[in-house]
Amino acid sequence: DGRLKLIDHVPVFDPEGGPWGRGYLRAEAHVPTDAWFYEGHFKNDPCMPGTLMADAATQALSFTMAAMGFTIGRDGWRFEPVPGEMARFLCRGQVVPDGPHTLEYEIFIEDVVDGDEPEVYAALLCKSDGFKVFQCRRFGLRLVPDYPLTTKREHLRDAEPVRFVGPGDSDVRGDYEALLACAWGRPSDAFGRMFTKYDGALKCPRLPGPPYHFMSSIVDVDVAPGSAAEGGTLVSTFEVDPEAWYFEEGQGHMPFAVLVEALLQPCGWFASYLNFFRDTEGDVAFRNLDGEECILHKPVGPDIGTLKLTTRLTRAAKAAGTSIVFFEVTCEDDEGPVMTL
Repeated sequence: DGRLKLIDHVPVFDPEGGPWGRGYLRAEAHVPTDAWFYEGHFKNDPCMPGTLMADAATQALSFTMAAMGFTIGRDGWRFEPVPGEMARFLCRGQVVPDGPHTLEYEIFIEDVVDGDEPEVYAALLCKSDGFKVFQCRRFGLRLVPDYPLTTKREHLRDAEPVRFVGPGDSDVRGDYEALLACAWGRPSDAFGRMFTKYDGALKCPRLPGPPYHFMSSIVDVDVAPGSAAEGGTLVSTFEVDPEAWYFEEGQGHMPFAVLVEALLQPCGWFASYLNFFRDTEGDVAFRNLDGEECILHKPVGPDIGTLKLTTRLTRAAKAAGTSIVFFEVTCEDDEGPVMTL
């Protein structure tokens, strides 16, 4: 409900400020006389708990790391204290409900450690109406891999069971949660053991997340995961929401661009499933190159229901760390073809 958002605004950020010249930030928070946390302190001793001052100061340090650019390219990652680093918090004053107060949280960056999981060490200071009330001489904070799906559970379907697809002992899942993991989740939750190396700092190809996520389930795939073999076939579905945002934009019909995207997403999933880039070093990303003979057989309205998509891998080539894969896609409803690509 937002109560633990403990800073209101940041009036000062200087990336070369502070006594060490490595960065300075000042955040502020307004504390009214009826602040929710006063009643949560010891009985007959209403004051702002020191744990919340500490949390607010580390929130300001998190903001500092973001302002320094460390969250760029690390979508969904989370902040956590650096393990094994002792921090000593000193409370030298109280914030009590004798009137409204303005709290200032000052961050003095001392050390910056870049890398796959960057770390920042800083001195933390809190002032209440100009008086020093809280201090931590040195606190370490780092960024570690996490995923947007961790905090977007409302997009998951409660009754959807875990379901594995592919021949043999495949550990690749075809349920909706796994497909959403292709966009926002842990890569190995989507593609099993072969994608474990992408659960850290390495980046793998991703599907778009909602509202641009147009895959609902994997029905069948007739080749083994990681086989990188030509001639495989994937069958997937897209359950069309009759109240989807794009129908209004398309004057009652699914826009052409949305329908084409719905045909392209299974191609991306299939390329990852086959793991054409398993020998590629470093980050991997998708890029659409070209296409031909894209034929719309009939418009898609809000009541079309579930679309069935059959994706066939026709050929593949590799050169200089780049894999080029070619697909044919057929999209159908209960009455026949909707689009072919």
